[in-house]
Amino acid sequence: RYEIALNLTYKFFSNGYKGSLNGSTVTAEEAYNSLMKSKEDLRQEVTSAMENVRVTYASALSAMDELKQWEAVIRAQEKSYDQGRLDFSQLILDYDSYYQARNTKLRAIGDYYIALNAYAASVDQLVK
Repeated sequence: RYEIALNLTYKFFSNGYKGSLNGSTVTAEEAYNSLMKSKEDLRQEVTSAMENVRVTYASALSAMDELKQWEAVIRAQEKSYDQGRLDFSQLILDYDSYYQARNTKLRAIGDYYIALNAYAASVDQLVK
Protein backbone atom coordinates (compact mmCIF):
# COMPACT_ATOMS: atom_id res chain seq x y z
CA ARG A 1 0.00 0.00 0.00
CA TYR A 2 1.28 3.40 -1.07
CA GLU A 3 0.22 6.87 -0.19
CA ILE A 4 0.92 10.04 -2.08
CA ALA A 5 0.50 13.42 -0.51
CA LEU A 6 0.45 16.72 -2.30
CA ASN A 7 0.64 20.03 -0.57
CA LEU A 8 -0.52 22.88 -2.81
CA THR A 9 -0.41 26.48 -1.80
CA TYR A 10 -2.24 28.78 -4.14
CA LYS A 11 -4.00 31.94 -3.26
CA PHE A 12 -7.09 32.04 -5.39
CA PHE A 13 -8.02 35.44 -6.80
CA SER A 14 -4.60 36.82 -5.80
CA ASN A 15 -3.40 39.82 -7.80
CA GLY A 16 0.19 39.12 -6.76
CA TYR A 17 0.32 35.88 -8.74
CA LYS A 18 -1.39 37.44 -11.73
CA GLY A 19 1.05 40.36 -11.67
CA SER A 20 4.02 38.02 -11.38
CA LEU A 21 2.74 35.92 -14.28
CA ASN A 22 2.15 39.01 -16.44
CA GLY A 23 5.59 40.36 -15.52
CA SER A 24 7.21 37.08 -16.57
CA THR A 25 5.28 37.12 -19.83
CA VAL A 26 6.40 40.66 -20.60
CA THR A 27 10.02 39.81 -19.75
CA ALA A 28 9.90 36.78 -22.07
CA GLU A 29 8.40 38.88 -24.89
CA GLU A 30 11.07 41.56 -24.41
CA ALA A 31 13.81 38.92 -24.59
CA TYR A 32 12.26 37.48 -27.78
CA ASN A 33 12.00 40.94 -29.35
CA SER A 34 15.61 41.68 -28.42
CA LEU A 35 16.71 38.42 -30.03
CA MET A 36 14.79 39.18 -33.23
CA LYS A 37 16.28 42.69 -33.35
CA SER A 38 19.79 41.26 -32.93
CA LYS A 39 19.18 38.77 -35.74
CA GLU A 40 17.87 41.49 -38.03
CA ASP A 41 20.84 43.74 -37.22
CA LEU A 42 23.22 40.90 -38.10
CA ARG A 43 21.37 40.21 -41.36
CA GLN A 44 21.63 43.89 -42.29
CA GLU A 45 25.33 43.86 -41.40
CA VAL A 46 25.90 40.84 -43.65
CA THR A 47 23.95 42.48 -46.48
CA SER A 48 25.92 45.69 -46.08
CA ALA A 49 29.21 43.79 -46.02
CA MET A 50 28.27 41.89 -49.18
CA GLU A 51 27.38 45.13 -50.96
CA ASN A 52 30.71 46.58 -49.86
CA VAL A 53 32.46 43.52 -51.35
CA ARG A 54 30.66 44.08 -54.66
CA VAL A 55 31.56 47.76 -54.76
CA THR A 56 35.21 47.25 -53.88
CA TYR A 57 35.49 44.41 -56.41
CA ALA A 58 34.15 46.65 -59.16
CA SER A 59 36.53 49.40 -58.05
CA ALA A 60 39.48 47.01 -58.16
CA LEU A 61 38.57 45.85 -61.67
CA SER A 62 38.26 49.44 -62.82
CA ALA A 63 41.64 50.31 -61.30
CA MET A 64 43.26 47.33 -63.06
CA ASP A 65 41.80 48.42 -66.40
CA GLU A 66 43.03 51.97 -65.82
CA LEU A 67 46.54 50.69 -65.09
CA LYS A 68 46.56 48.62 -68.31
CA GLN A 69 45.58 51.72 -70.27
CA TRP A 70 48.35 53.76 -68.66
CA GLU A 71 50.87 51.02 -69.45
CA ALA A 72 49.89 51.26 -73.11
CA VAL A 73 50.16 55.04 -72.99
CA ILE A 74 53.61 54.87 -71.40
CA ARG A 75 54.86 52.44 -74.06
CA ALA A 76 53.59 54.75 -76.80
CA GLN A 77 55.03 57.83 -75.11
CA GLU A 78 58.43 56.15 -74.67
CA LYS A 79 58.50 55.37 -78.40
CA SER A 80 57.61 58.96 -79.19
CA TYR A 81 60.31 60.21 -76.81
CA ASP A 82 62.92 57.87 -78.31
CA GLN A 83 62.05 59.24 -81.74
CA GLY A 84 62.42 62.78 -80.46
CA ARG A 85 58.76 63.72 -80.92
CA LEU A 86 57.93 64.12 -77.21
CA ASP A 87 59.27 66.46 -74.58
CA PHE A 88 60.87 64.88 -71.49
CA SER A 89 58.62 66.84 -69.12
CA GLN A 90 55.52 65.31 -70.74
CA LEU A 91 57.01 61.83 -70.33
CA ILE A 92 57.62 62.55 -66.64
CA LEU A 93 53.99 63.70 -66.21
CA ASP A 94 52.76 60.52 -67.90
CA TYR A 95 54.93 58.38 -65.63
CA ASP A 96 53.53 60.26 -62.65
CA SER A 97 49.99 59.43 -63.78
CA TYR A 98 51.04 55.83 -64.36
CA TYR A 99 52.37 55.48 -60.82
CA GLN A 100 49.26 57.12 -59.41
CA ALA A 101 47.16 54.55 -61.29
CA ARG A 102 49.38 51.79 -59.94
CA ASN A 103 48.93 53.03 -56.37
CA THR A 104 45.17 53.30 -56.92
CA LYS A 105 45.11 49.69 -58.14
CA LEU A 106 47.00 48.44 -55.09
CA ARG A 107 44.77 50.41 -52.74
CA ALA A 108 41.63 49.12 -54.47
CA ILE A 109 42.81 45.52 -54.21
CA GLY A 110 43.62 46.04 -50.53
CA ASP A 111 40.18 47.55 -49.92
CA TYR A 112 38.61 44.56 -51.65
CA TYR A 113 40.39 42.08 -49.40
CA ILE A 114 39.48 44.11 -46.33
CA ALA A 115 35.82 44.10 -47.40
CA LEU A 116 36.01 40.35 -48.08
CA ASN A 117 37.38 39.71 -44.59
CA ALA A 118 34.73 41.97 -43.02
CA TYR A 119 32.05 39.98 -44.87
CA ALA A 120 33.51 36.70 -43.65
CA ALA A 121 33.57 38.02 -40.09
CA SER A 122 29.95 39.15 -40.25
CA VAL A 123 28.86 35.77 -41.66
CA ASP A 124 30.76 33.99 -38.87
CA GLN A 125 29.04 36.23 -36.34
CA LEU A 126 25.65 35.40 -37.87
CA VAL A 127 26.39 31.67 -37.72
CA LYS A 128 27.31 31.90 -34.05
